[in-house]
Amino acid sequence: MTIANLFNPAIGALQRAMDLRSVRHRVISSNIANLDTPNYKAFEMVLKEESGRLHQAGALAQTHRGHLLPRGQAFGGVEIRRTEEPPHGVPKGDGNTVDIDREMADLAENTLLYNASARVISKQFHALKTIIQGGK
Repeated sequence: MTIANLFNPAIGALQRAMDLRSVRHRVISSNIANLDTPNYKAFEMVLKEESGRLHQAGALAQTHRGHLLPRGQAFGGVEIRRTEEPPHGVPKGDGNTVDIDREMADLAENTLLYNASARVISKQFHALKTIIQGGK
């Protein structure tokens, strides 16, 4: 039995989901920080394929922290691009496309999903620890 087989496959999928949530958090935080910057075009993160296929293929592996910064290029099925048109068709006078209500709602949702993944992975490791200790 190899070490890779010792761990539940859900742990790897949860890790990749948490990595993706972390990247999304950085994108949303960047948008919020630039709320009052004239002509700032908000970033959005788009999954180019359904998330199930991404997780199965392990396409969200990150080899360097800077690889997933907003640059408008696809990386492993994830694209971070600028929003040219303001959401809901309401342009701001300064050319900024950040919608604070949308960003705050996205941030709250992303935080909830990240925390849920963290709780599940914590329970997975607790179960593994219990098995290793022989149920003690």
